[in-house]
Amino acid sequence: MRIGRFRRILFPPRCGACDQVLSPDEEGFCRWCNDLVIRVTKNCCVKCGRTLTDETRALCDDCRSKKHLFSEGRSVYVYDGPMREAMYRFKYSGRYSAAEAYARDALDLWGSWFEGMGFDMIVPVPMYPAKERRRGFNQAGVFAKALSAETGIPVREALERVRKTPPMKGLSPEERRKNLKNAFQADDFVVKSKKVLMCDDIYTTGATMDAATGALLGAGAVKVCGIFICTGE
Repeated sequence: MRIGRFRRILFPPRCGACDQVLSPDEEGFCRWCNDLVIRVTKNCCVKCGRTLTDETRALCDDCRSKKHLFSEGRSVYVYDGPMREAMYRFKYSGRYSAAEAYARDALDLWGSWFEGMGFDMIVPVPMYPAKERRRGFNQAGVFAKALSAETGIPVREALERVRKTPPMKGLSPEERRKNLKNAFQADDFVVKSKKVLMCDDIYTTGATMDAATGALLGAGAVKVCGIFICTGE
């Protein structure tokens, strides 16, 4: 019996959304939740990766009206339906194993994009140290390691959150940008002249990505893109 099968028997995986034990032919989600999970197709904003309803457009409304510092972003799922519960379990219930399924789907959807960009490293968006200690882990870091295992791109902890910021929920886009001003610091020795793929859990307004990208570009990175587990609609 292979080690993977033995481990599955001892520690049966559960659906990332509904927590039901998965059958041997299910990965990441049970068949019922999987049918409801919306994966981001190629019909997405070429800048931030948000899904588009109009196939004739290349940019979402946000990216048509706002200039982002990052080059491009891609997401795996739409933050709706079962993914709302899945992200809550992933972030607050310690369901680390879900990151493996997220990374596999990311590679299935965007493997050619990863390869074409030629990224030198994956950098997770960091949490403020005290907050990470309370939670016990950084969900972006867990996803980054799983994605690294799938793509072979190394993870580098090259970004630090140096300023504690209030929660972002409920803030307007402008308030989010002000909230994150000077919140990040990058290691110029690590990122100088490198192409960086930044990992985060959910893309909303792009304020976090822009603030972190500013720090990375200021430290000498030549390009910064983003990969997100979920994107808002």
